[in-house]
Amino acid sequence: MISLIRGGPRLLLLQTPHPEELEAFLLRRARARTYALLDAFDQAGEQDTLVFLVPPDTPPSLAARVVGAPEDPASLLAALFNHSLSPLVRRADLLPGFLILRTLGEADRTIDRLREEFSAQETTLDRQIEGLFHLPGTTLAFTEAPLGHRLPLKALHDRVLLVPLPQGELLATLRSRSLRLLLEGQGHREGWVADVRLFDQWERYDLHHERFLRVVEALELGLLVGESWVRDFPRFMMEVRVFQMRLVSFLPPRDLKEVLLGLEYDDRGQRVADFDLYVEDRKVSWTEEPRRREARPNRADLGLRCRGTLEERLSPEARAALVRLDQALRERQS
Repeated sequence: MISLIRGGPRLLLLQTPHPEELEAFLLRRARARTYALLDAFDQAGEQDTLVFLVPPDTPPSLAARVVGAPEDPASLLAALFNHSLSPLVRRADLLPGFLILRTLGEADRTIDRLREEFSAQETTLDRQIEGLFHLPGTTLAFTEAPLGHRLPLKALHDRVLLVPLPQGELLATLRSRSLRLLLEGQGHREGWVADVRLFDQWERYDLHHERFLRVVEALELGLLVGESWVRDFPRFMMEVRVFQMRLVSFLPPRDLKEVLLGLEYDDRGQRVADFDLYVEDRKVSWTEEPRRREARPNRADLGLRCRGTLEERLSPEARAALVRLDQALRERQS
């Protein structure tokens, strides 16, 4: 599905005269690591906390030590207290929240509207990184990239808003209106409805359904709005029962067709299902796939090429999940 808004990493500022000792303790936590500040924002995820270690009464800067850990700030503070390390901390502050809004189309249109509506202050991304330490409210950044994986700073729009609202309040407000904001960014262009019809002669529909949803979510291809069993006629006088998934998408139909061609093959290059795409009751043919290299491509070669492209587009986690489901398909078939 299309994720329209997400949070950035939580930010915890610790003033301490013993940064090395605190850093060593934090690094013993599971999967914690030390970052340079800009690298921290590139690599930390929504579930991480970035801990900034600075000397007492010293304004934080880009030179601050940063430790990232996949825990919430309360858990980290509780661990410091339970291990009798709290005397090492002179002061602890939760820094302003950080949200990222997905935009498609005219990002500036969406940013201008939100700046006016929230009486927000606008700044640039490079100035705002260090400004996170000093300014109240919530930082609102923008991107056209999918939100299902970590976002490097280069994927964010240079324009940033400082909204005078707590992160939770702003998040609730934006989530309730995120689809409308997306449409406004598209100039109110409506999405199109796609019917994806799935047929598997071995009837492993549950596994294919999960494969499809994982890819739709990972690549943010659209919004799933319905599922049903329908009749299809692949050949004259031949009727089969297929599983249909209805999707609202803003992507070109041919882009979605390329993904479906890739899903017809598993990680070993075996064809495992048929995924047909219908737009306004018109079947989108595999010969319309625009990335073919020859005038009349071989269908199997094209499908395998699309599978390779699909794997390249997926994050390592999503790709591994798809491979596990492919293995489950083979086990079910045998």
